[in-house]
Amino acid sequence: MDRTVQRMFFFSILIVILVVSCKTTETDHSEIAAQSFAPTDHSDTHTLKSTYPNPVEISGIIKFTDPQYRYLWNTVPQDGKLVVFASTPRREFRKEEILYCVKDAARQIALFYAAKVETKQAVESTGKDFGYLESVKSGFDKNVADKELSKIKVLKHFRDAEGTYILAEDPDISVPVDFSWSVKNGTSPEWIINVPSIPGYLVSVGVVQRSRYLTSSLKKADDQALANLSRQISINVKSKRTDVEVENSTAYAQTHYEVSSTILKGFYVLGRWSEDHGNTFFTLAVCKQGIGN
Repeated sequence: MDRTVQRMFFFSILIVILVVSCKTTETDHSEIAAQSFAPTDHSDTHTLKSTYPNPVEISGIIKFTDPQYRYLWNTVPQDGKLVVFASTPRREFRKEEILYCVKDAARQIALFYAAKVETKQAVESTGKDFGYLESVKSGFDKNVADKELSKIKVLKHFRDAEGTYILAEDPDISVPVDFSWSVKNGTSPEWIINVPSIPGYLVSVGVVQRSRYLTSSLKKADDQALANLSRQISINVKSKRTDVEVENSTAYAQTHYEVSSTILKGFYVLGRWSEDHGNTFFTLAVCKQGIGN
């Protein structure tokens, strides 16, 4: 069998396994939604919008790694209070973008209370060749997110040609993280190269390639950090492993497939960054040790 055809065959097996698993994997936490949500009516939009500050209008596109804007991605707790950066792509009715941002902030705060992460991994080896596929999906409690909508305080509000961005907090939530980061000499934060050690916390850096929208890129990096944290936790993990072996006269292949489902508490993003002209995104995140994880 031609090696190229052979690799296509084996990876088709991996893809089928991942797709089928998405339909058949059972979860014990049905109250946790698998995705974020959007506004459902205009009355809700107008009621919430009146309490938010007007946006700072930026011509062109904000570069969040520039000195005047990078503080928006530095979400280390302010005075011990939880702070989140939230965003949304540009929409037809621009004045409604703030609500999408607030709902994204509520989603992130709900993840702090309880984050569900499902990871599906498939590894295929054929002689000297090696292939790896991974799927990560995060979930949150929608009821918690809904309650957060009335608690969120918008600290900063920006709008550029591509979307709207906010810094927001829930004044009632304290996050006692003894950590700070900055960018020295106009380069990059140290944590994108060396994962820091923070007493009392598990720490992870998620790294992903750019998606079409900034919001999607950030969420995928967050999800990757969440998946990395879940691998550090040995308790409350449900996993299933399947091995598939194929052999013929010229080749031998082995595929390992594993699914894990974890609930993390205290998941919190401390910082974000981008490199390679905005093509690579990083998320620095933590979860507290010993609170049910």
